[in-house]
Amino acid sequence: MSIFRRLERLLYPPRCLACREFCDTTLCATCAAKLTRLDNPRITADDFVVYAPLVYDDIGKQLMHNLKFYGLHAVSAFLAEEMANAVRSIMPADALITWVPVSLQRARERGYSQSQLLAKGVAMQLKLPAKRLLDKTRHTAAQSQSRNADERAQNVKDAYRVVGDTTDKIILLIDDVWTTGATMTECVHILRNAGTKDVIVLTAMYAQRKS
Repeated sequence: MSIFRRLERLLYPPRCLACREFCDTTLCATCAAKLTRLDNPRITADDFVVYAPLVYDDIGKQLMHNLKFYGLHAVSAFLAEEMANAVRSIMPADALITWVPVSLQRARERGYSQSQLLAKGVAMQLKLPAKRLLDKTRHTAAQSQSRNADERAQNVKDAYRVVGDTTDKIILLIDDVWTTGATMTECVHILRNAGTKDVIVLTAMYAQRKS
């Protein structure tokens, strides 16, 4: 370990990406034991395929909270590796990666887009190109404020547009959490309408519905 690396660890000792307790690993032993991985990352959607490696449970929520609101980019690197591993064996070599964009207002508030960070990390892991292909045309309320799936769908209706050439391309579309799928469904449909050959959806986490 270089002297600069040692100095960095002395000044900024590593912490668990979830609970933020001091530890020498990505996740402390407690959080690592509680992190839930899906046995099968493939999720059935209406008319497209969705993959998600992790469950949006207590530890998953803490990781996502730290990524969204505290700018812990190390979380995006950790999640991107998990995501890439979930699709590595099925990804075509000519696929193009893009992400669900946030509004300009949200980007200004946070200073970054968490989905873009995840997409860039997945692209690096899979050695595939990443490009902005979607734009958000208006600011919308946070999906978490919607009371049901219908409200979520209405909240994002006509909120996105295609800004790049997707004709005959296979697109890997990246977002953070799959909940009802309203946002991803809207984005998949507009990509298809623009001539996209196929869209594969990949999120970091899946919010399992209570039975």
